[in-house]
Amino acid sequence: MARSRKDPRHRAREAALQILYQWEIGRADVTSAANTFFTLQWPNEDPPDSELRAFASSLARDTVERLDQVDPLIAALGSIAPCPSAHGVCRRTRRRVKLYQ
Repeated sequence: MARSRKDPRHRAREAALQILYQWEIGRADVTSAANTFFTLQWPNEDPPDSELRAFASSLARDTVERLDQVDPLIAALGSIAPCPSAHGVCRRTRRRVKLYQ
C-alpha cells in the first residue's frame, strides 16, 4: 500500500538536500539558501510548517558546520571526487547528509 503523503521528516530531509544543493552551487550562506528555498522555491501551495522548516534548516546548517569531519570520511571511502556536474553535486550532498546523520 503506497503512502499518499510523505512523512514530514522525509520531506524535511529532501528540503535539506535542496538547500545544500543551492548552498553549494550558489555559494550563498546556508541560512540564505534555506530562506530562498522556503520563500521562493517551496513546491507546494501551502507553506511548510514550522517544524519541517526548522528541521530541514538545522540539518542543512549542521551538515555544513561538520564538513571538515564528513568530507574526509567520504574521501576515505573513495567516493568523493571532483564532481563538476550537477549529478556529482547531488551525489556528494546526499552522502554528506547521510554521514552527518
